[in-house]
Amino acid sequence: MICEERAEDILAYAADTLDAGEREALARHLATGCPRCAGALAEAEGVLAHLALSAAPVEPSPSARARLFARLEDAPLSAPGAATPAAALRRGRRWQAGVAAALAAGLVAAVTHFGINRPLVQEIEGLRTEREALSARVGALEREVAERDARIAGLEGEAQRSSETVRMLRSPQVEVIPLRGGTAQPEAGGRLFFDHAAARWYFHASRLRPAGPGKTYELWFINHAQQKIPAATFDADASGEATLLVDVSQKPGALALAAVTEEPAGGLEQPSGAIQLVGWPTS
Repeated sequence: MICEERAEDILAYAADTLDAGEREALARHLATGCPRCAGALAEAEGVLAHLALSAAPVEPSPSARARLFARLEDAPLSAPGAATPAAALRRGRRWQAGVAAALAAGLVAAVTHFGINRPLVQEIEGLRTEREALSARVGALEREVAERDARIAGLEGEAQRSSETVRMLRSPQVEVIPLRGGTAQPEAGGRLFFDHAAARWYFHASRLRPAGPGKTYELWFINHAQQKIPAATFDADASGEATLLVDVSQKPGALALAAVTEEPAGGLEQPSGAIQLVGWPTS
């Protein structure tokens, strides 16, 4: 059988009306990769898909069903020159598929002839574009809200620290330790305020250069036993200012002095770098 002779079988194959033997034979041929039959099958499936979306199924009336079965019961099983019931059934199925294909082709032709509703399509495209713009705007607003929330949280933290600082500075039990610049930064200066009641330190420095790459500043408390207790690491901002509010977990005892050194990023357990600021209690 040549490909031209398979056109009717391909349409029936797409409509799933071939008997098992014919379907298997055609499936074997399609498996060879025949481009002509593969294209015909794709076209037939597309036509049937359009038809399925364009027409609702119709159930025959009881009287029509009864007349059809009566004629089938009265018909002879075989006659000279007559087709077998199986062949007649195959022809009927192919006729049905052919009618379906014709109806679908007519539907496609009508759409092609009269054209689609272009104003409606343009309106849909406009709505889609508007929706995409709104989605982008919503995303931008969500990012803006998140940024504002982060700024508000930062301001609230600063306000809390400022409130704690003011409360501490008003306490009669606050000890003040002035800090002066070391040989590395003689122009720098700072102050330590120690709240003995709360065991909390407030530190402020000015005119400090930002720490170098891979470096950080570290604040140390040194007692009379020469124990060097790390308090916190920090860096100066572009204006040379630095502020810390430190809760000391390890109480240093009576201070001999306080110092700031430059250390590797992350800080160390014991000082190793040059002294940037140093001071000691006045009493």
